[in-house]
Amino acid sequence: MRMTNKVQVKMKHRPAFAFFLILSVLLIHCASSNQSIDPIVEQGTISPEDSLQLAIQDSLEQAQAKEEELREALIELYKDEIYSRYQAQANTLTNYYILAQQHFYTGDFENALFLINRAALIKENADVLALRGSIYLGLGYINEFVSHWRRALEMDPSVPIPSSTYIIQQLQNNGLIDENLTKSF
Repeated sequence: MRMTNKVQVKMKHRPAFAFFLILSVLLIHCASSNQSIDPIVEQGTISPEDSLQLAIQDSLEQAQAKEEELREALIELYKDEIYSRYQAQANTLTNYYILAQQHFYTGDFENALFLINRAALIKENADVLALRGSIYLGLGYINEFVSHWRRALEMDPSVPIPSSTYIIQQLQNNGLIDENLTKSF
């Protein structure tokens, strides 16, 4: 059955009209198929109006159940998409961090700085800031070393301190950590 534009407009502006249209279609369908609306009606235990009301209610419940299934499927799809995106970012961040650390410990400070800056573009956390500060120390930039380590310790006072005597001395000399290697500001 195809609705005309007038019927579509009326349905858009009058929900009651839509209800009665659906009700009419159900009644026409039942009458044209020479079937009763419900077997209970034939037994006389329930009126046709009540039976129709039950059929409409059942249809609404089925529609709500389908809508809920669709909603749950969309939520799962969204969770999968978010997990994939953030897992990829976490993996990339970790890879840049590890590579920067390797270059730092071999004395290749320029490449280490490039890699840690790439990691910082993904997420600037305390570990990234601390390693960047240590790299700046290796390059001879004391102010940047202090600045990045201060931010790292503010962000996470338990950020790991490298076992380098020189880095520990510089952190202590600049008032960032005490003799127990804990934040001192």
